Amino acid sequence: MKRIPMVLVTLGTLLVIAMPVLADEPGGGGKGKVGGMPFQWKATSPAIQEGDRYDLAVTNTGDEAQEARVRTIIMDHRNHTNMDVVDEQVELAPGEEREFTAVNDYGTANHFNTKIGSETRDLDLAVTITDAAGAATAWYNDAAFMVQEGAGAGAKGKGKGAEADGHAHGEGFAALADTARLAPLSLGVLATTGLGLYAVRRRRAWAVDTGERTEPVAPWSAWRAAAIVGLALSAALHVGLIPAHFEEAAVQGAFFCAAGAISAVVAATILVWPSRPAYLAGLGISLALIVLWAVFLLVPPPGAEAAEAVDPIGLITKATELVAVIACTALWARASQNHEPGRKESQSEVGQALG
Repeated sequence: MKRIPMVLVTLGTLLVIAMPVLADEPGGGGKGKVGGMPFQWKATSPAIQEGDRYDLAVTNTGDEAQEARVRTIIMDHRNHTNMDVVDEQVELAPGEEREFTAVNDYGTANHFNTKIGSETRDLDLAVTITDAAGAATAWYNDAAFMVQEGAGAGAKGKGKGAEADGHAHGEGFAALADTARLAPLSLGVLATTGLGLYAVRRRRAWAVDTGERTEPVAPWSAWRAAAIVGLALSAALHVGLIPAHFEEAAVQGAFFCAAGAISAVVAATILVWPSRPAYLAGLGISLALIVLWAVFLLVPPPGAEAAEAVDPIGLITKATELVAVIACTALWARASQNHEPGRKESQSEVGQALG
């Protein structure tokens, strides 16, 4: 227990160090959002090379004028770089067409990522990618765009004529970039909760014994370490997936915020103040997240039209939660065997455990 304050202070220090990174996302990724529009369009091109030219034609096919926000980003997942090349808001008269052009001066990258916000679904879109020699390398229209309706909280669906596919977290391991960038937030929650609980328990050690029954001090064990690590990793992964799920629907983003915070708080409780209720909480939150994931493989989650797809990030997250389930179950069973009615935790025991 003597090492606990040092561990918690270290986690808090990591959060402070990471704050500039959290506030300044690489390559302009934090600006130019197309949120606030009733309809959100999104599509990505194949891999692009330096000198490739991007052309987007947007036509208002409706009978009324409407505003549209167009944002195109060069995305390089390997180097965690997002670079805006188009970021404009326009008003389109009925039948009006606007063209947007950009040239890839960045170099080899994963794709041009096109995001468009519109007031209605009455848009015709056409994207053309040509290489430096002028040869067309890719072309797609509005049918290739995924459309989300409802200003960030509506149903998720594909563009005209396209069938819905299972939703996956980003592209393979690309979501790990957000996880690494946002993980200090979950560590900060863990550190803050842990320091608060540690202070409360120290105060109880110094207070006069009131005669109330308390839990015996839990010794450090491999099971306890596994429970803390499993819950902390689950918290970090859920926090890292918050941006992607807020893009899908606000309710999904809020859920991942809550899941990350609760997992971090429970991990801190098991670290600083281990007890049977803490083990049950760890078991409950981990098991609930696993069950919900399994359910949403079969039915669409709130704010979506397609069920989740099995992907590497999801499997890694469930593996951490399975470790926490097993460890918390073992800890609770051991604590229940050692618990004797009427047994009191003396102040000397608590003082010795807290150092």
